[in-house]
Amino acid sequence: MSRPRKIVYCRCKYSNVVPQEVKDGVLARLVKSGAEFETTADLCEMAASRDPQLAQWADEFELHVAACYPRAVKGLFQAASATVDDEHFHVANMRTETAEEVLSAALGVETSTAEVPPSENGTSRQIAQDLDDTPGEWTPWFPVIDQARCTHCRQCLSFCLFDVYTVENDRLVVKNPTNCKTDCPACARVCPEAAIIFPKYLAAPINGDEVTAENTANEPVQADLKAMLEGDVLGTLRQRSETAKKRFSKERDKERAIEERCACMQQLVDLGLPKNVEQLVTLDQVGGLPEE
Repeated sequence: MSRPRKIVYCRCKYSNVVPQEVKDGVLARLVKSGAEFETTADLCEMAASRDPQLAQWADEFELHVAACYPRAVKGLFQAASATVDDEHFHVANMRTETAEEVLSAALGVETSTAEVPPSENGTSRQIAQDLDDTPGEWTPWFPVIDQARCTHCRQCLSFCLFDVYTVENDRLVVKNPTNCKTDCPACARVCPEAAIIFPKYLAAPINGDEVTAENTANEPVQADLKAMLEGDVLGTLRQRSETAKKRFSKERDKERAIEERCACMQQLVDLGLPKNVEQLVTLDQVGGLPEE
């Protein structure tokens, strides 16, 4: 059964990974084409809030999305509980394609490379300004899961200190996207299947690009977490914290307790957590200091 076509344009407001000239060019040409289209300031933000609009679009339309890498966009829709039908779901990648190529994919027609008339350009500038001025409470940086690659081994669940992941019906899901620490892709680096995507990350395959031997070699992913830390990270940190409590209970030496904690955290920094991880993780999250 055929479906009506729906074009969705993502402004990717909170990131510079999409070239500005491509974002502006696609929007101007969409206006010039006269086609009906939907706009969103940021698909990641919609997915994080589980906006039901994403599921409705995926269920009802032949969907053409101008955004970023198809793997990432598919994961964003699935994060919002949308059922993505590959037959009716198409993504034009503004990170790698020209404005003309994106419009050709979105509209199914060749578009002119000629300069956009001032009237249409003025309209597109106003739309862009409205999208860019949309208020946001949080920079939407969080993981999405490539369900086709995920084996639900739960290494990321064990690794994450911030309660981002959980398991529902034996499937790994992102429970608390706003808990994720901006610019930290470390959980993606311990995934043995390269199934974790951060759509706003710069390098492949973590950014949602296809997984290849070349890009997994260039970007440190698939670290052997068990070999490095002999089990799950949070459990290791808590165990070491308990050991520190027992060792320092008589000495009452908080400085040495902090040194112990920092030594544990350095292993996380080596895996790719931000260097300011000491400020991101509270003492309570790793077991705290010895009590007085």
